[in-house]
Amino acid sequence: MKTLRVVSFVAALFVSGATAIAAQGNQGDYYLKLRLDVPFLSGSNANAFGNDDANGMTMFGGSIAVELYDRVAIELGSAFFFTLADEFSGDIFLRGGALFTLGDNGNAQGSGWVWQLAVLGGYRYLKFAEQVDGIDGVETNHCVSVAVTLETTRWFSTGFGINIRVLAGGSLPVYQTSNGDWSGTYHNNQASQFVTDLGLSIGVAF
Repeated sequence: MKTLRVVSFVAALFVSGATAIAAQGNQGDYYLKLRLDVPFLSGSNANAFGNDDANGMTMFGGSIAVELYDRVAIELGSAFFFTLADEFSGDIFLRGGALFTLGDNGNAQGSGWVWQLAVLGGYRYLKFAEQVDGIDGVETNHCVSVAVTLETTRWFSTGFGINIRVLAGGSLPVYQTSNGDWSGTYHNNQASQFVTDLGLSIGVAF
């Protein structure tokens, strides 16, 4: 619970700063992007749950990102997963890193297509509820998260854009806890070792 309070506090600060940036308008030095994950075309796979992979397909997820000087990206996001278990699965993450512009055919009015690549890293809180070998359990992970994204934005002269992004990455748990029927030796033998992530998202840019 303490972890969630800290993450929520950081999230509130991030959203407040992003809102302030949006209120000032697009000055060319910073951009705000709001994205929604495409349901069931995004998700995570904890492929170390014994013989039965634990797959979490995104039912609802999204993120808010601030990009500075076309060089730095900072992103906060969360998602709810669909799994075979009855309990809630989901994540909260905060990542930042380098942003590279691969192409820009914008005209003098600021409209046109921009293609970008980002290499991101940060923290991820991941809760996986899954059924393995007929046993229900909940695993909570504090992870180091990395991702590479490729995106395109169609900017219009009004300073508004439509953004499409694909993401590939992974999360390495550095601290884990479990409850329910996953405990002791069983959890130690079945715990996630690495979580792979794939995603497709669509959003707007300012």
